[in-house]
Amino acid sequence: EDAATLELDTPIQLDTYATLMDVGELGEETLRAIAVGRSAEARNAPLVKSKELEVRSGTPLGYTTGLVSNYYSSGGDSGGPLFLVDPETGTPTHVVIGIERQPDPPNEFFTRITPAVKDLVER
Repeated sequence: EDAATLELDTPIQLDTYATLMDVGELGEETLRAIAVGRSAEARNAPLVKSKELEVRSGTPLGYTTGLVSNYYSSGGDSGGPLFLVDPETGTPTHVVIGIERQPDPPNEFFTRITPAVKDLVER
């Protein structure tokens, strides 16, 4: 798994918190999602949302615990969240299904939220 956690001295207070979801092995299924990352490869670059992405299994490309999209970011976005888009409304949700991992033009790979990743974050 390509994920890590950071323990804070005090909790961050937000109006809405993201939740994690394991979408499992997608097979031939595709999902819609939006990635969030930096607009440039700079520590203080502003965060931006990607356009809506089609996300599919990374297994055919050798990444069995991953997701892949045709999105490519050069902003140094490793660790950025991949939010599920509600298939009925087309609205981005607060449900994280992946973590941005590896740009490999023309694709971007995401670590899928697997049970192991979910357990690591929810401890």
